[in-house]
Amino acid sequence: MAIIQLQSSVSNYNNFRKSKMRLNERQIQYGFDYYFKEEVDKIRCITEVSEYKGETNLRICCTQLDSFTPKFQSVKEKKRVLNEWCDFLKNSPHSFTELTFVSRMPQELFDAVCCQKNLKNLKIK
Repeated sequence: MAIIQLQSSVSNYNNFRKSKMRLNERQIQYGFDYYFKEEVDKIRCITEVSEYKGETNLRICCTQLDSFTPKFQSVKEKKRVLNEWCDFLKNSPHSFTELTFVSRMPQELFDAVCCQKNLKNLKIK
């Protein structure tokens, strides 16, 4: 088991070295994916596709809508929001480089996210 993990780590390191990505001083000090609250707060969090304004980095909350907003009370409205995101993600495969989903992710939404060709970072609740 340890040999497999070591090979995986070496492979990840080699892939990182080949990429054009460079770490800045803050990433070197704290780590590549360290949680900086002030940076997360700068990323817009939206619920509906109609709120999207062309950002490549976005936080999306399109499920568990009861607790976030009373606007989506009916099951039909909640399903509409989810289906709109699934359709948008499938039909616009070059829209995002980073996505964060702050609510649960059903399989159909995950399958739609997998259509994103430029996605480099995906975070799921």
